[in-house]
Amino acid sequence: MDRDKIFLPQNTVIVCDLHGVVFSSSIRQIMRVVWQCPHKVRFLRLITDIPLACKILYGVRKKYVIERMIHEFSGTHALFNQFKDIALAVANAQKVDKKTVTLLERLKQNNYQLIAFSNIGQESIGILKERHPAIFNLFDHVVHTSVQDNFVAKPDIRAFEKLFACLKDTHTNVIFIDDARKNLEQSRELGLYPLKFKNACSLERALVRLHILTQTRSNR
Repeated sequence: MDRDKIFLPQNTVIVCDLHGVVFSSSIRQIMRVVWQCPHKVRFLRLITDIPLACKILYGVRKKYVIERMIHEFSGTHALFNQFKDIALAVANAQKVDKKTVTLLERLKQNNYQLIAFSNIGQESIGILKERHPAIFNLFDHVVHTSVQDNFVAKPDIRAFEKLFACLKDTHTNVIFIDDARKNLEQSRELGLYPLKFKNACSLERALVRLHILTQTRSNR
């Protein structure tokens, strides 16, 4: 990365992943969703069916788009289709990383344009927007996958092309924050400035090194 570059609000946009950066799965919320399911025993039997469970675990390990798997399973398993809404609720049982949100708020206060760039599907984005409107109001654009584009997702270059369509000619610098190595590698090849997300503290230090933020006393 060219450390002599000056990342000003006038020439820089900051692109941020959602799941794994702003949100993460909450076991407590997942348990609550399952417990409140009116037919929880049937649902548990369904997702512990060995062939289906193997497909789910394989998809999760390969980081497939969860919403895509839910759509596919709903089309091939009649019983799963009955629990599609519950499956979506489980997929979106997310907790917020409040420290990361605070960083985004500081970036917004400093007049940086923010873009959310996520492999979360359209229905899931709608659910999260309804639950966390203040967070989504921080973003100038939200780029996500959907059934309309056959769930094209990072690191596929076609997903990045959707991102580029949101950029302005003045965005000569694009900071790309993500927790997935393959996505970061693809972004670097496409001329973006990748920042590996480990936690909010390390992200703040990286943004301070680039003179985008000033360091807070708690992170010195």
